[in-house]
Amino acid sequence: MNESRWEKMTPGDVVLICHNSRTRFAVEIVAKVTTAVLKLKRIVENTRNTMAIEAMAAAQALDFLAPLKTSKRGQAAHAAIRSVCTTMDKDRVMYQDFVRIAELIASGKGRDALTGTHAFFPAAF
Repeated sequence: MNESRWEKMTPGDVVLICHNSRTRFAVEIVAKVTTAVLKLKRIVENTRNTMAIEAMAAAQALDFLAPLKTSKRGQAAHAAIRSVCTTMDKDRVMYQDFVRIAELIASGKGRDALTGTHAFFPAAF
């Protein structure tokens, strides 16, 4: 690679490190990869927070449709969400609910509820 291409790289660019590359280029690549990893971490956190908001909205919608029921997996997911967040029967600040649901998603318990692999939920839905 010539130096002009290195100068045009953005912090999110990731390129392969060749064994015969000069040390300066290798250091620049590591710095750019580190920036890309931090950017990816923010993207994952934002996606998780968006999923938490959507999950809470879906759980609330299922509450409004009661006594109708959804699938067994949907009921398991609803139960997992409601284990950390109660039904909204009046206006309240919701950011704490979003944080708890995001933590539920991060812990994998929400996924376990859908797949039935957690000990709390039966294996066969």
